[in-house]
Amino acid sequence: MRLRLQSAMEYLATYSWEILIIAIILVAMFELGLFSGFQLPSSCVAQPGFLCISTNLVTNGLLYATIGSISGTITLSGTACSNNISTPPQISSYVPMHGTLSSDYGSVLTFHCNLKSNTLGTYFHGTLWILYTSGNVESQIEVGSISADASSVGLTTTSTLPSTTSSTITASTSTTSTTLSTSTSSSTTSTMPSTSTSSSTTSSSTISTTSSTSTSSSTTSTSTTSITSSTSTSSSTTSTSTTSTTSSTTTIPPSNPTKSFNPTTYYSYSDVLLVCNPASQISLDVCTYFTNQRISEGFNASHILNLSGISTSEYVNDTVTQNILSQVKAKITSIGLGKIDYIVTTYGTPLVDSGNGYSIDSFMADNLTDAADGGINNPYYYLGNSSHIAVNTTTTYLQNHTFSWNRYHMYEVTRLDGPTLQSIYNLINDANNAGDALNTGYVLLDSNTLSINYASYDEFNQTNTILTNMGVNNRLVSTSFETGVHGLSGYASWGSNCDCTAGQNSSEWNLTFVPGAIGETFVSTSARTLIQHPWDGGQSLIDDLVMYNITGISGYVSEPYLSGTETINVLFPLYFSGMTLADSYYAAMPEIQWKSVVIGDPKAHLKSM
Repeated sequence: MRLRLQSAMEYLATYSWEILIIAIILVAMFELGLFSGFQLPSSCVAQPGFLCISTNLVTNGLLYATIGSISGTITLSGTACSNNISTPPQISSYVPMHGTLSSDYGSVLTFHCNLKSNTLGTYFHGTLWILYTSGNVESQIEVGSISADASSVGLTTTSTLPSTTSSTITASTSTTSTTLSTSTSSSTTSTMPSTSTSSSTTSSSTISTTSSTSTSSSTTSTSTTSITSSTSTSSSTTSTSTTSTTSSTTTIPPSNPTKSFNPTTYYSYSDVLLVCNPASQISLDVCTYFTNQRISEGFNASHILNLSGISTSEYVNDTVTQNILSQVKAKITSIGLGKIDYIVTTYGTPLVDSGNGYSIDSFMADNLTDAADGGINNPYYYLGNSSHIAVNTTTTYLQNHTFSWNRYHMYEVTRLDGPTLQSIYNLINDANNAGDALNTGYVLLDSNTLSINYASYDEFNQTNTILTNMGVNNRLVSTSFETGVHGLSGYASWGSNCDCTAGQNSSEWNLTFVPGAIGETFVSTSARTLIQHPWDGGQSLIDDLVMYNITGISGYVSEPYLSGTETINVLFPLYFSGMTLADSYYAAMPEIQWKSVVIGDPKAHLKSM
């Protein structure tokens, strides 16, 4: 043993300088990018007690990683990214955030990393930190060491931090040609969300992004558009309750659509209006993120409305509601009637007209009309006959029922909203990654309720039969309220109206969903707030399902009555046939100008169908 040790020491003494010189040369070559073709794949090594997966670094220094807490639930207050792997960052350097991490589900967290350059493929190695509170004590902890390459979608920005003063979202296209990464998780059975690597993201209120296609080919764009805050129309706010173009006597449109079905057009975002409220930084961040993700899928940056002079309160009076509707109507008019079919509202856009308890989104659906009376028949809901749906769950059905404002004279309105910024990002990320739900996860139909005499109780049985005939993996239960179920592609239940105690606290249902999953709960006030998490002690809340990373969910701001709730024997068959999230929910919605709120990306769909 002594001889071997002596030989080893002599070897090191003889060749130590040569080894050191080679190491210096290798480091220099690495810094010069000579090993760019041999960079290690992105990876994240978590500390004990944490999980770190699905990392995505973009060229403005934003890194998105799915983080989970294995040992228990902690409350987050900030994130940081450090090049120095030994010294914790200053508390003041953490980017504030709000949310929780638990063993039940992971969250996509944003870390602001300091890249040496914004060059595509820039290699980064550092440490991810989170600031959290446990037992009223604030602590910081290293959650993982990260090695990653900058995303192959070129994004440059003037700042790596969200702007706190700008009320303008500016989007422009880059002429950089690049090969896109398509390593999405459409075929995985993981219950943790993953970010899309086929488009770049930023939480700054200024965007510059490369236009791209959904394949791995390179592409360039030729146009640049700047969007400025819209002119306030509050001075000309007038009631439009007598000018509704949609009523309960609306004639059912003919079966032949006014525009033919084309998958590329149907799933394009070119007919989407994005509504942002500059009074809320979160709203600006969400709008920036959405725009950045959807530019390559046809979204037009001139279709962004920055509301002027609007409160961020969830509940507002009728005057504010009228102001919102007037501004949206003016923006659509300036774009041109018939060019917008879908409206996306965001966190910070008021939720409820407190004067009558109606959903403001539902007012927008009815041609932006604010009326004092009750809901009106949804002209798109005539699709909602279960026997009709059961035999038309094919692309042919889509060809005969393509939605458009020109045809139905209404809008489909969905909302990107939730209790945390990360939960809202997840709605967009999981829409990117939606795959073939026939092969990933299953639909849980939990019909346990206080009374089997409810008319909607039969919908569970009908839905079960239809989905089974379609070949969709689903399970119908009725004797107990199911909790602790993971990997779901769909979910329907009576929530806190169940015949049980397990369903009262929605933040303890312990459910997880695959990307692209949708759901519905028959609960009267499930969308009374979208910023409360966990459960506030009343009826169960859909925002807890948003925290469980469901991709689409509908709820009600106040009592809709069963006749005003979404019909699941329409919703699920259409969505699993390839219809978009928005079309599926609105085809299942009996009334508009009423109580419904639909959470999710309007064009989310099961891409492998």
